[in-house]
Amino acid sequence: MGLAADVVLVGIVFAIKLRWALRKHVWFWATIVLVLALHVPLVLIARWPHGSTPTIVYGMPIGIADSLVILGALRLAENLFSGASADGSE
Repeated sequence: MGLAADVVLVGIVFAIKLRWALRKHVWFWATIVLVLALHVPLVLIARWPHGSTPTIVYGMPIGIADSLVILGALRLAENLFSGASADGSE
């Protein structure tokens, strides 16, 4: 369970670091909290195989995919809450 939690936390921190310019918006932090809440069942259910296979083999692809999903959720929230017009001009 610890590895699953680490993968989720690294993905969240990576996404926050990439989108740090949005930190002043309430919707940004609300989206982060929602994403974390959605990850709780994943962390509790995911069971990583035990054995001689290095955990990086399992963790890295899942972590990259998780980071992309989180960044996608932040982009969606930005598009919904930013108030910009459809053509990109403000």
